[in-house]
Formats: sequence, C-alpha cells, structure tokens
Amino acid sequence: MMNLILWERDPSDWPSHQEGRMKLINTHIEMTKKDLASGDVKIWGVSPGGGKGFAITEGEGKEKLTGLMKYTPYYSFEIAPMLSVDEIIEVMKAMQR
Repeated sequence: MMNLILWERDPSDWPSHQEGRMKLINTHIEMTKKDLASGDVKIWGVSPGGGKGFAITEGEGKEKLTGLMKYTPYYSFEIAPMLSVDEIIEVMKAMQR
C-alpha cells in the first residue's frame, strides 16, 4: 500500500549550536538519499521554509515504523495510507457487481 508521510521537525532535541545542527541535518540527508536509492522512499520533499515536508512510500505498518524510528526523536510523523488510481478502479468495479 502507498503511504503519504507528513513529517515535521521537533526542535526540542536538536543541538543548540549551528555546527551541531548542520551535522545532524547532513546525516539525515544522507540517510534520506539512501532510502530514495533503495526504493524504500519513492518521493521526498521539504518545504522551502524548512522544518517540514513529505515522503511517499509503499509498505505496511511494521515496515514504516522501522524506517521512521531512525529519524526519531528529531521529527514527528503522520502517516496516511493512500490508494492508487488502479486500486480505486478495482473498488469501483467491485461496487458495480
């Protein structure tokens, strides 16, 4: 199943000095690049204002939890399962029977 993940930075656990914050951000960017390269994350984006964004993934709950735990406690997440066009068509066909 496809999932829309909305994420937002939780500032309470971030380093207070800029050097530490930049190091943490770079670490998270590298982790995200690996998730994109492996296909665990299909699409990822961040707001130009920073601090929040989205990801599109596939998979079930346990897989999502495992993938997101490496980013905690620095971010909070909201996960919304989504249906593809083909899945909607299947539902519509089933309703017509």
